Amino acid sequence: MTDYQKSRCESIISTASHSALAAGAVSEIAVKAVQITMVLELADVFGVSMSKTVAASIVNYSLSGSIIMEAARWLLPPSRIFTAVKASEQTEDLGWRVAKDFDKK
Repeated sequence: MTDYQKSRCESIISTASHSALAAGAVSEIAVKAVQITMVLELADVFGVSMSKTVAASIVNYSLSGSIIMEAARWLLPPSRIFTAVKASEQTEDLGWRVAKDFDKK
């Protein structure tokens, strides 16, 4: 990974992670939208041609959400903090795994 690619990845992943933190308190769908956008932007950094459908498949395969956590978020409002933090961590993890995979291609 070049210095330029690493810098771009850091920026994209950091932005997505912060956005997922906010989205995680609201909806799993919002988090997945953030993650799909992140995957598409990372693909662009590495010159990988990718459709939104493929990016969504990567996100759904890698970080499928839990119905139990979704229910807990609405039954126990303090759990929203936990799910928001978890969404941010998962987004960052996904971003770096995808970037490293794209770098290998």
